Amino acid sequence: MKMIFLILFLCLGVEAEICLKTQIQRGIPYGTLKGCYELKEDSVETLNGLGLLNRPGLSFSNPYKDKFTDEDLYPDLMDPIMCTIHCGDFFFKYAALKKGNECYCGNDTIESSYNQINDTLCNKTCSGCLSYNCTTDDKCGGETVYTVYDVKIEDSKVPSNGGNVNILEKLDIISNLKNSSNPRYEPRFLNCIKDSSICYKRILNSTEVYETGVDTIDKCITYCNSKGIFKYAGLQAGSQCFCGNDFTSKEINLSLERCSTSCVGNRSQICGGFFALSVYNASNTKSGGGLSKTKIIGITIGSVVGVIVIIAIIFFIWKRRSRSGNECYCGNDTIESSYNQINDTLCNKTCSGCLSYNCTTDDKCGGETVYTVYDVKIEDSKVPSNGGNVNILEKLDIISNLKNSSNPRYEPRFLNCIKDSSICYKRILNSTEVYETGVDTIDKCITYCNSKGIFKYAGLQAGSQCFCGNDFTSKEINLSLERCSTSCVGNRSQICGGFFALSVYNASNTKSGGGLSKTKIIGITIGSVVGVIVIIAIIFFIWKRRSRSGSDTPPIPSPTPSPSPTPSLTPSLTPSLTPSLTPSQR
Repeated sequence: MKMIFLILFLCLGVEAEICLKTQIQRGIPYGTLKGCYELKEDSVETLNGLGLLNRPGLSFSNPYKDKFTDEDLYPDLMDPIMCTIHCGDFFFKYAALKKGNECYCGNDTIESSYNQINDTLCNKTCSGCLSYNCTTDDKCGGETVYTVYDVKIEDSKVPSNGGNVNILEKLDIISNLKNSSNPRYEPRFLNCIKDSSICYKRILNSTEVYETGVDTIDKCITYCNSKGIFKYAGLQAGSQCFCGNDFTSKEINLSLERCSTSCVGNRSQICGGFFALSVYNASNTKSGGGLSKTKIIGITIGSVVGVIVIIAIIFFIWKRRSRSGNECYCGNDTIESSYNQINDTLCNKTCSGCLSYNCTTDDKCGGETVYTVYDVKIEDSKVPSNGGNVNILEKLDIISNLKNSSNPRYEPRFLNCIKDSSICYKRILNSTEVYETGVDTIDKCITYCNSKGIFKYAGLQAGSQCFCGNDFTSKEINLSLERCSTSCVGNRSQICGGFFALSVYNASNTKSGGGLSKTKIIGITIGSVVGVIVIIAIIFFIWKRRSRSGSDTPPIPSPTPSPSPTPSLTPSLTPSLTPSLTPSQR
């Protein structure tokens, strides 16, 4: 049986992968690998340069750990390129990584305080691959040893006055950006703000990102003005320019040292940090665009008219139930019975995000009042082990009774539906690699996890992905059961998670999840009692044998048996005592 669903498709409102390697090029490597080093005995650490930069208004983390993601779900992330660039931003000679996610900087000759050791001792895998051309093979030190890089500072881009800036000048620039009484004051600078790490959901998202070329404050402001009337120009990671009039999500103000990357085109200017925006007033005037009395009156009148128009639009949208590129609907009735087909150009809303494997940014997701409609083909090739398929009522019954022990649909191995991390290599169950295909039923995933080691948990996601682990790499988030509603590709009567949602199962080989049956408990109890009795008997036997060994008394002959059924006390004692007397005693 084939079921046809009609999807009224205006895109998915679900989690997205963070923008990293392909969307955000943090920069080229600033350094070359020097080797693995450990601190010499009785030497003092010199890879502590970041802590020496602190001054009023600036407080640097030593070691440096980058917390750039939008949720507390993700841990600190680090890779060698990111560390060398951070140290290079402050003119340090050396960048060093330790414990997989800690970055240190220093200027003193590394050999003066550290011994070079075998590279295999720096065996900590970096906690994340964030930079454009890093790899998952990169190592980030060890528990007590450092992976050290020489840092190369590019001098080709210098300030407009023809000279470069040193570390003291740079710190002076950062700390006085908002100090109007200082010559370093930058009147266009507004704040250092945490950016969103979600693709196509950046804080200033009115226009596209430019990786190169727009690499000074003036170039970015000029670019924003050339694209329209924008209030804000935001610079990030040295050479990325964003434009906008408002923020797409709640802004988070950061301390000034988080925006400490020199602009690639002018070292005396500051162009944000890693997912940190230096936001500037995009007015054409250096002063930030002071308003005249005429402008104020015009803006006031325009604002009143604008408010009236906005209220009317909101009322219209509310009446018409706006559909704006991020809503998904489903249906079964024949579409032509209630809807007219219209020209495809009227479905002109760009989808709010490209999340799926083979979607494109050209896909359209309906319009304000119209739908982009798809026929849905349900694959029947994969069916339950009983030979039949499940219908919608059966599937809902399966999902709702996974944890109901009094129902035949109860799945005793099922633990919970949990939100997974969307960070590459930082999934919730990360003890082994992900298998996209083949491991597509509960039993196959549990068998796979058992074949790879002793794992407590087997997690299934998106119908056919299997994860194994013994604990969680970050705080777990429990989801409602309907979030894990994807049928397993290999068995439609089983549930295999959802989109970044894990169906977590007990990875024990037993169907019951590893609990002991009544028969097993009785067997173990009897075996334990018998074992204790045997052990006591052995101990008693050994004690008796040892009590006889080492005695000076000759062996006592066996007493002569008495003909009487009841032995007399005297005959039994006389033979045993007589041989033991010496001649003098007799």
